[in-house]
Amino acid sequence: MKNINPTFLHVAKHVLHSMVASTLNDSLRQRYKTRNTRVIKGDSVRVMRGEYSGIEGKVEKVNTARATLSIEGIQRKRSEAVTLKFKSTLRT
Repeated sequence: MKNINPTFLHVAKHVLHSMVASTLNDSLRQRYKTRNTRVIKGDSVRVMRGEYSGIEGKVEKVNTARATLSIEGIQRKRSEAVTLKFKSTLRT
């Protein structure tokens, strides 16, 4: 299994689902009385670090095995003819 965070290798699947989480903004924290929650398909997210920081979009796909998610509207250009969907890696 290539490009997988070593902390995710020997973890049960039901635990991996809870590890794919993100922090909430202040208004949602007050509303739901929690600091972070699990990310699911259709959620609105903002990229906080890296090349695409500050960009907002909806989650298209969540891969719990690799702890990555695909975000609508963010694509990485590899060459003149090929554009790839950007996959964000979640950090724990």
